[in-house]
Amino acid sequence: MIHSIAKVIAYASYIGELSDGDMIATGSPEGTDGSSTPPRFLTLGDEIEVTSPALGLLRNRVERVTAP
Repeated sequence: MIHSIAKVIAYASYIGELSDGDMIATGSPEGTDGSSTPPRFLTLGDEIEVTSPALGLLRNRVERVTAP
């Protein structure tokens, strides 16, 4: 990672109030599909899951967002 976890939390709390249970996704470390040959990236319809024993499951689907 480029920045420490402490620095990421400090920055996130600077731009918005953090509450109990908030999750901060920091991206993918080296060695994941973005650095594969050929690289693999998220596409429409893909799902991303983050699990925490204390907080449960957060699931997001990649969708297209259009500007108003």
